[in-house]
Amino acid sequence: WWSAIITSLLNVFNSDNGTISNCIVTVDTVKGTSSVGGVVGILYSGTLAKSGAKTHVTGKNSVGGVIGNIAINSIQSAVYIQEVVANVQIIGNNDVGGLIGNIETIANAKLEIANSYSLGAITGTHTNGGGLVGRIATVGSANIEFRDSYTALDILEKAITSGGCIGYTDIAVTSTVIFSDCFWEKDLAPGEQLGDVGARKQDTFMLSFDDKTYDEMRIRNTFANWDLDIWGFSERNTTPYLLWEI
Repeated sequence: WWSAIITSLLNVFNSDNGTISNCIVTVDTVKGTSSVGGVVGILYSGTLAKSGAKTHVTGKNSVGGVIGNIAINSIQSAVYIQEVVANVQIIGNNDVGGLIGNIETIANAKLEIANSYSLGAITGTHTNGGGLVGRIATVGSANIEFRDSYTALDILEKAITSGGCIGYTDIAVTSTVIFSDCFWEKDLAPGEQLGDVGARKQDTFMLSFDDKTYDEMRIRNTFANWDLDIWGFSERNTTPYLLWEI
């Protein structure tokens, strides 16, 4: 009951200057069909900050731990994801991500994902599944930045388009793309195969994220460039956490 109310309240968010902040979802389950997110269903523009979800998220298309679908469809619009966390169990069919299920942006738009992380698991068979993002695509040249973020989410059933960070990318080579200090925990069973990105459309921009071991993800030195005013660390005990969570 509560999950239905929360999903309805934040199903669509569209504001060039608007901000969702300090929104924490801890209901048992968030369910839907398309554009299903633990906090927001569809985000067209604006900022999501210091928010997160600890829940089960179930859907079919564009299913994300925090945001189901980011659809930037206006020139010079922007979406900023800042200090966002997902600790989720996700079931979805197409475009399934630990933070965001699907991202689509038109030319001259801005997308920034910074100081965010995902934990938990994606279960069941799927197309385009990623620890951070299921699928990201641009129409024309966009401005995209990934910074100081990580995922230690487990993708239980690995497919051709499954990736430790992103399932599938289709980013125009003319886009401006910045990514720095982003990591994923590569903790695979013997015989399992998984890369940082599952698949990429031919002749498009190639993203690359650093993989780290279980132990490396739990030492401060791995994240030496991260902001101590934003992140907290419990050396050798847990992966990094956001200070606002305390």
